[in-house]
Amino acid sequence: MHGGSTLPPHRHVGASEFFILKGEGVHKEAGAFEIGTYAFEPEGAVHSPVHAEDDILLYMTSYGAGVFFKASGKELYTGDAAYFEMQMNIGTVARKFKHFF
Repeated sequence: MHGGSTLPPHRHVGASEFFILKGEGVHKEAGAFEIGTYAFEPEGAVHSPVHAEDDILLYMTSYGAGVFFKASGKELYTGDAAYFEMQMNIGTVARKFKHFF
């Protein structure tokens, strides 16, 4: 996560686990974290928005999609393999346009 960014509220369809490689902060439901922190999040875990004051680098394995919501509770998107592949392709196209112009 880039410093200053916020991950929307979300629910884990499958379990996930992560390991912090860089940065520190506080996650409302998971608690404080710093370099070397490992956390397991069970299937169905629901999280408030996560804000990054500074850059955070983590390795995460998800055993299912994440469903992201607006503050109102309305679904924004489902973060699954197809969604992230699409995002990577959009990024590739955007980089090509940037170099073109």
